[in-house]
Amino acid sequence: MTSTVARHRVCLIVDNPLRDLDGLVLVAFELARRGVEAILVPMYEQVFDVPALRPDLVLVNYVRANNRDAVRLYREQGIRIGVLDTEGAGGKSAEEFAALVKSTVEGTAVDLYCVWGEAQYAAFRAQRVVPETVLRLTGCPRYDFCAAPWRETLPAADTPGYVLINTNFPTVNPKFSSGAGDERAAMMKAGFSAEFAERYVAAAHRAQREIIELIGRLVRRLPALRFVLRPHPFESTAPYRSLESGGNLRVIQSGTSLQWLKDCCALLHLNCSTALEAVMLGREPVTPQWINEEVLSVPIAQAVSRCAGDENALAALLSQAAEGSMPAADASLRDVRDRSLRDPYFRIDGLASARVADAVVESIRSPLSAGSARVSLRGRLVSAARRGLGYRLSTAAKALVPSRRRAPNVAAAKAFSLDAVRDLLGRLARVSGSPEPGAEWMRGGRRLSGLSIRISSRD
Repeated sequence: MTSTVARHRVCLIVDNPLRDLDGLVLVAFELARRGVEAILVPMYEQVFDVPALRPDLVLVNYVRANNRDAVRLYREQGIRIGVLDTEGAGGKSAEEFAALVKSTVEGTAVDLYCVWGEAQYAAFRAQRVVPETVLRLTGCPRYDFCAAPWRETLPAADTPGYVLINTNFPTVNPKFSSGAGDERAAMMKAGFSAEFAERYVAAAHRAQREIIELIGRLVRRLPALRFVLRPHPFESTAPYRSLESGGNLRVIQSGTSLQWLKDCCALLHLNCSTALEAVMLGREPVTPQWINEEVLSVPIAQAVSRCAGDENALAALLSQAAEGSMPAADASLRDVRDRSLRDPYFRIDGLASARVADAVVESIRSPLSAGSARVSLRGRLVSAARRGLGYRLSTAAKALVPSRRRAPNVAAAKAFSLDAVRDLLGRLARVSGSPEPGAEWMRGGRRLSGLSIRISSRD
């Protein structure tokens, strides 16, 4: 551990709490152990809370077109900019991901960029995405919960031994938008061609329909097995509810993917990156390969999985997993899994959060990096309006514009509670033997949202 840095403050931006909160709480825990105050800031509230709190560094979840002005305005205030990209493996090759980040981060001064794995680190260096002096190979903190000692903090399932089914169809079964048309437009805005978006959406519709029919047959065919179906956090659960009628399947959308993977006997998925998380936790991922289509394919998720060629083979694999009789992975599959984890994820050693915390401390101690940070006129006007109105009035004004109004379920999905944060901090302290940091809401001042949580040592 590095030596203590006193009276410094860091904001950690939380995008999707169900996916990201635990890892960022662990980073905050590590920062508190180093004497640094960490503040968990909801992504939608960052444009109010970060300028009001004036931290030494803000660790953003990405730099893209939609937040570039905000990041550049932070820098104008003298706030260091760090990035821990929540989509660090993202289904793209390391080279594709590096090119995407380079296209969006250019012109923005960055003081720290934490990357997930060796392949991505090499691609960032080769393409000169950011200055090499600010690039750090850390791994991703949320996967620290796959390794000792943090794995022991994952809540236990009431009845382990189920088959976990993870579906991954947010594009055609969206939870937060009005339909696939919105998601098709979002894909095009992200840089995909209209032709690719159309093909992807059509293939995803077919695949989801076939997966639902397959699960219905498996539930009836294997009545002694218990199934837990966990849709992607951005999926609607509605299309899957009818599958619960058989009594041996339930649909859940709470808890983290790691929590549910830890106590399953096998993971059934189609092109879902949780296949790699299953391998991290020593669980077997299985995929119905005959349903897959090239436009949907996530090669790394397939590569680490047991690929069933038909329904009979799939049913046999799941039965073997439930009975504990599935043959061990052969040397070829073990080698593929080792490489598939090392290249995108670096080390699954429980230390990514500590590496991020050390990198943050180092950045705080270093001078601001060089670089221009031009902010658009629109960005300046919007920022000035926010400062003048404050959080409550700005939020109320935004709600008056239908196109800018945030759906209640979106806001709820992005929120996190003080009780949940305190509960996790208590579990981290017990497992590590370290003092438990304090946690409290950040209140006061009309510019603050009141939804951010401060974590700091009690000394």
